[in-house]
Amino acid sequence: MKLSKREMVLLTILLIAASVYIYYNYIYMPVVNSAAAVSSENEKLSANLRELEKLKINQKKPAQVAQKLKTDYRALLTKVPEDPYVPEMIVYLADAAKESKVELKKIDYKYDEKSTANTPAPTDGAQDKKTANAAAIKSSQLEVEAIGTYYDLLTFMLKVENAPRAFVLTSLDLTAGKTVAKEITTTTTQVSPESGDKKTSTSTTTVDMTQQLVGSAAYDGNSIQLKLKFQSFFDQVTADSMKGVDEPIAPSIEGKNPFS
Repeated sequence: MKLSKREMVLLTILLIAASVYIYYNYIYMPVVNSAAAVSSENEKLSANLRELEKLKINQKKPAQVAQKLKTDYRALLTKVPEDPYVPEMIVYLADAAKESKVELKKIDYKYDEKSTANTPAPTDGAQDKKTANAAAIKSSQLEVEAIGTYYDLLTFMLKVENAPRAFVLTSLDLTAGKTVAKEITTTTTQVSPESGDKKTSTSTTTVDMTQQLVGSAAYDGNSIQLKLKFQSFFDQVTADSMKGVDEPIAPSIEGKNPFS
């Protein structure tokens, strides 16, 4: 049977339509669906990855916070240690005086029993914990006497102010030392009438200037006396294995322990 021209055209159109349908439903659409599934899976994996990163950061935060708290506590413990550390304070003051070129005359240390900081912690169970912890802070009085020039004494006080320990100044007194004595050198030249030779003699005498000098002239500006009183603190309530001084002075170490 011979197909007419019209039938051939219709058959060709039918074949083309069938080919397009088969391609679209069995080749193109599976690929599109697979790509959409892959894209959706990628988005889920990206979301999971972001959640894991957040979780990792959150897991690091407690460690970072703990490290920061430890660092801050270490700085606070340096200011207010767990023990008085008297030798360490004396060594620091002696080194500061030496670096400032002042003469350290005296260092007195006394436990401040009258200070409110040394009040025993109350035993009342209803007492606020913060108040009870504050009562554990102890204080002591330090008195320092030094002699030097005005500039050197200011340098020394600046070093005390910047000390690792927390000091509270309670008294300050500056007094210029009086010029008590003065050496006078006298040179005498004698000529012998017979030979004409010259004979020179030098003598040094110490003159008491206490009654001769008045006003500002009676004071020696290079010998100013400093009397400094301040408080230091220590807190016996501290965390375990934490020390306020990295290298406490041991009695066996000569040259550093002022009591050895």
